[in-house]
Amino acid sequence: MENLPKEGRSQEIGRLAARALGIKLPKSWIETPLAGDTDFGIDYTIQLKSNENYVKYSFYLQLKGTTVPSYSTDKTFISYDFNVSTLNSYRQQEPLVMVAVVDLSENEEDLPNCPIYYFWLEEEWFSTNEHKLKTQSTITIRIPVNNILHTSLDVYEYYSNRILEKFAVTELKKKIQIPNKTSVESIELFTNA
Repeated sequence: MENLPKEGRSQEIGRLAARALGIKLPKSWIETPLAGDTDFGIDYTIQLKSNENYVKYSFYLQLKGTTVPSYSTDKTFISYDFNVSTLNSYRQQEPLVMVAVVDLSENEEDLPNCPIYYFWLEEEWFSTNEHKLKTQSTITIRIPVNNILHTSLDVYEYYSNRILEKFAVTELKKKIQIPNKTSVESIELFTNA
């Protein structure tokens, strides 16, 4: 054989997953791919447009492809294993991280028919999995199969509510600030009380 670069199967799966995503991206999403050697587990920055075409919010997206999907027995969830170190990195991110899994198992040659399932890694998920994040090397994320990423998916209101909640918490922090204490110390005192 010639001494030439050769694409591995995992690279091919990643490339096919990216192509499938490109077909199904909602019109209101403006995607910016991140360089593979500098993304540290984040594949895209997604900016969200309002109905009036104002670019207002953004989030991160991590894309995974699989040819051997792991569905629950009742087919209501698809599971995918993530490294805890990557998940801990996601927890530190602002904005929010969405993970998306492309099932290439039956339609690898017909990418428009490959389902893409998505899941928001919110604070509640991290709190629920706190023990696993400290004691395991991988965590299986179970994604409901009704979370389908498609061209008409609208996450704008969801994200808008998230940002409004963030602003409300910021205002609350101002009101409960205890003199000579940091915001974190003040919140911890209120939480313990």
